[in-house]
Amino acid sequence: MNNEEALRKAISYALSAGYQLDKEAFEFLNSISKTKNPAEFMEEVIKRAQSLPKKPYFLNKQFLEEIAKETLPTIEEEPSITSQAKKLFKPLAKETSSQIKIIENPSEEISTSGSIEEYLEYFHDRFR
Repeated sequence: MNNEEALRKAISYALSAGYQLDKEAFEFLNSISKTKNPAEFMEEVIKRAQSLPKKPYFLNKQFLEEIAKETLPTIEEEPSITSQAKKLFKPLAKETSSQIKIIENPSEEISTSGSIEEYLEYFHDRFR
């Protein structure tokens, strides 16, 4: 059984037991599947979840990490891709000067007195 099939089996086991995994928990389970059989790990997770007094509907990453620390002594967290992207992002606006120079003030030319002739001229000009 390859890694992908074992991961599917683990997820279907969790769903059949009445639990759902959130996104972060799925990513964590995927990272564990490289070193350990995820189906066996999920069986342990379901046993622990069913033994809780208040059973959760969703299995989150923190819950999986707690169980992994007990069952898997050496788990190295992989660096998140999003955290690396945030470090590498350099906005170009920081390099550009923020000075604005007003060359011409057109407010006197644009204003109208509100007469009907100006109103008609405005729309005739738009029509042309």
